[in-house]
Amino acid sequence: MEKLEDIKKKADPFKETNTAILYKYNSSIFKIINRDAWLYDEIIQNIINNYVLHESVSSNIILPTELVMDSKKKIRGYRCNYVPGNNLETFAHELSTEEKVLLLNRLLELLKEINKFLIVGDINLANCMYDKNGNVYMIDFDLSIPFSEEPSKIALYNFVQKKTNKSIQSNLSTDKLKMAILFASVLYETNFEASFISNIPYNKWHKFYQFTSNSYFKDYFKQAFKQLNHQQEVTNYLYLPNTQSFAKLIEEDKKRVRKLY
Repeated sequence: MEKLEDIKKKADPFKETNTAILYKYNSSIFKIINRDAWLYDEIIQNIINNYVLHESVSSNIILPTELVMDSKKKIRGYRCNYVPGNNLETFAHELSTEEKVLLLNRLLELLKEINKFLIVGDINLANCMYDKNGNVYMIDFDLSIPFSEEPSKIALYNFVQKKTNKSIQSNLSTDKLKMAILFASVLYETNFEASFISNIPYNKWHKFYQFTSNSYFKDYFKQAFKQLNHQQEVTNYLYLPNTQSFAKLIEEDKKRVRKLY
C-alpha cells in the first residue's frame, strides 16, 4: 500500500484530467482520483476490484498493481505499470493499413480476455496503446463494471436505438460495438466514436454505416443492430482479415467515405 504523501514527494505530476492527477516514477504511474470527480465512490470501488483482478489477466491489460491511501487511510488511487508507447488517437495515422489490422486484432484479443471479468465501457482511441515492438495495451478501467453485475445496473453504458430512442441495458454488447467502431475510426482515420459513446443516436457513425461499401463492417453492424432491436446480446466480436485485398478495400472505401465529413 503506497502513501499519497510519499508519492507527492518522490514522483513528478505529468498529466491532469477532469477526474485525476497522474504522477510518473520510474516505470510506474500513480493515478490519484480527485475527490470531486464524477462517480468518485464508484471509481474507487472499481479500483479496489481491479486491483484484486490484476494478477489474473495479461500484463498488457493495465490494471492497478498497488493501492494508494491518504493520511486518513482512505483509498485515493492506484499504481500501475507505465506503457512506453503511443495511443491510437495520436499516432494511428503513421501506420499502414496492414499494420493497423494486425494491432487491432491483437487489441480484440485483449478485450475478449478482460470481458471474462469486466465490462470495460470506456473503450476509446486514447485508452488503446501500442509500442515499437507491435505490442498492444488497454488502459484506464476506472469506469469498468464487474461482469457479475446484473444487466439492470449497467445504465451508464446504454446503447440508444435510433428509431425508438429506447435504451437497452447491455452487458458485453456495448463493448463489442464500441471496439468495432474504434476499428473503423482507426482504419478510416475519422473519429466515429464520439457520438456513439455520448449516447447520441448514430449521427456521424450512422452516416458511415449507410455509405460504406466495406461488407465486413456493414454485415457486422447489420447483424448487431438486429440483435439489439430484439433486445438480444450481440454474439460476435468483429475480426478483420489481414490481407492485401482487405487493405485495398479500405483504401478505396476511405476516399469515398471521408468525403462525407
